[in-house]
Amino acid sequence: MSLQPWLEPAWSQFGQQLTRDRLGHALLIHGAAGSGKRALAEAIVARLVCTGDGEFACGACRSCRLFASGAHPDFTRIEPEEGKHVIRVDQARELLARLALTTSFSNRKVALIVPAELMNKNAANALLKNLEEPPGHAV
Repeated sequence: MSLQPWLEPAWSQFGQQLTRDRLGHALLIHGAAGSGKRALAEAIVARLVCTGDGEFACGACRSCRLFASGAHPDFTRIEPEEGKHVIRVDQARELLARLALTTSFSNRKVALIVPAELMNKNAANALLKNLEEPPGHAV
């Protein structure tokens, strides 16, 4: 896998933190529209759920295959429902319930909120406590 050149510093920083076991419990990816934020986020998620130890997700392990098929039990994506322009509080609560479960295949539970700025106030407040006091196995 290769990322756009301007994303390589962010990827390198992520890799260093992961290697040193210094990865934070939450990552915020921001930038201009069309800059590749989603590609970077997807690469990070794929690497986090991968059971291999390469720089990028291996694409071959069970976790990678499950992630590629959209069926990985340790990964949750929340985004506005079709035809909506907001992430609702019930979606945030469902995410929190999934993060509280034990992991199935990976070392951690991983969530991707796309785009986070579309969370309504109640959804953001529901996630706030989890950001302040995260489960030990969640990113």
